[in-house]
Amino acid sequence: MADVDPADTGAPKPAPSRAPITGQPKTQKAAPAPSQPAKVGPGRSRNKKKGGVNAAKPAPTPQPRPLPPAPANMDEAWTTVVRRGPKKVAVPPAPRPKPAPAATAPRQEGRAEPRGRNGRRRPRAPRSAAVVVELLPAGKEKGITYHEVMTQARGGVNVDALGVEGGIKVRQTANGARLIECPGPNTNAAAEKLAARLREILPDPEVVRIARPVKMAEVKITGLDECATKEEVASAIASQGNCALADVKVGELRATYSGTRTAWARCPIATANLLATPPQGRPSDSPGWLRVGWVVAHVQLQESRPWRCLRCFGTGHGLAKCPSTVDRSDL
Repeated sequence: MADVDPADTGAPKPAPSRAPITGQPKTQKAAPAPSQPAKVGPGRSRNKKKGGVNAAKPAPTPQPRPLPPAPANMDEAWTTVVRRGPKKVAVPPAPRPKPAPAATAPRQEGRAEPRGRNGRRRPRAPRSAAVVVELLPAGKEKGITYHEVMTQARGGVNVDALGVEGGIKVRQTANGARLIECPGPNTNAAAEKLAARLREILPDPEVVRIARPVKMAEVKITGLDECATKEEVASAIASQGNCALADVKVGELRATYSGTRTAWARCPIATANLLATPPQGRPSDSPGWLRVGWVVAHVQLQESRPWRCLRCFGTGHGLAKCPSTVDRSDL
């Protein structure tokens, strides 16, 4: 039979054999883990193929890893591993600087520091005393002016003899009067000397009024008994508050539901702060104490009322400088 080309018959061509590539190692596949062989019927072997040429060989059983020798004594202690290297020296922490103590004013014996009730700021007394020179309506009708009054006062007063340091300050008040301030450590004594000298130079009280103004504050006094009087309350405020009796004004005493009496009083700011300060050892929001007769009344500092004009009933200005065109003084 003549040789027939496989291409003509349509049969697949055999794959050309490839030469092994040298220089690259062959990767070995990991041997599969041994598994329990399945039961095979008699006379048959799953590992045998036709001809018995390429029969699969059983995988070698892995050898067990040898264990380390057991210690001779089971009571041996654990070995401590010491870290090598230089030891760190413990540095003590730097001491924190202590805050400087705040300078506090000396306390008065038997009383705590004055603080506002419910955190409110208390009124402060003026640092310098003053003298007020006020021209009355009778002087204005005569044609006298403040210029003439102050010129006459300057000519008859020697400021150096009064002991005033740094000179005298003069300014105008809200009602048009002249306020003469006397600064310095001896402010009260200098103001008293100046007022006495001005009364000698300007003797007519119907034309010019010379006064020593004192900044006032209001206090509420509660817990008075039914025997208390206005004069008794004013005397107690002046004696225990270290002020003049003429500077204390007490209102009418009113009865409460509990049978006690309540009164309102006006006194200098320093006196009001002193009386409204609670005794030492009491909370800061507690009222002060005032001994009136047999009882110890409670003193509470009140908020200052707004300045009200007597002409228009507005606030913030006085009668002499009222900007309103409405006159309500006859109401």
